Amino acid sequence: VLAGLLGFRRLAVRHGRSIPVRCWLPWAATFGWYGLVDVLPGWFVLLQLFHALQYLAFPLRVEANQHAAASTGAGRVRLHMALYYLALVVVGGIAFIGPSRLVLVSELTLPLAAMVAMGINLHQYFIDGVLWKIRNPEVREALFGHLQLAGSAGPTPSRRH
Repeated sequence: VLAGLLGFRRLAVRHGRSIPVRCWLPWAATFGWYGLVDVLPGWFVLLQLFHALQYLAFPLRVEANQHAAASTGAGRVRLHMALYYLALVVVGGIAFIGPSRLVLVSELTLPLAAMVAMGINLHQYFIDGVLWKIRNPEVREALFGHLQLAGSAGPTPSRRH
């Protein structure tokens, strides 16, 4: 925790301004989850579910950028994205809750739920490791094509740090 706080402080000093909430809040929330899971171990399952919902920001951004490029009108994009998000949450809910409802033999419920959770986690590992490579220009455009530099008319150019 101390190293993170010092890192944020150094970053603020280097840039001469305070660190935005969207940068430090996820970091702080991580420690909140550790405390909650320590006190209530059963919440570990919900932690994975909430992490999956948080992760949806990436495919949602890609979908929004692609739909906005092909559509006219902000209202249509908002409706499309609301329906898209709802569909993702419903499918995710079926993946997490469905297997336990389908199994009639109670001895198989826990192992099947564990296998589904492991499959989802392996899938996420694959997606993180293969598809979301920011150095790939197509991925970078799909994720960040909606951003613009100050004083620029076009999308943010690709940069490596």
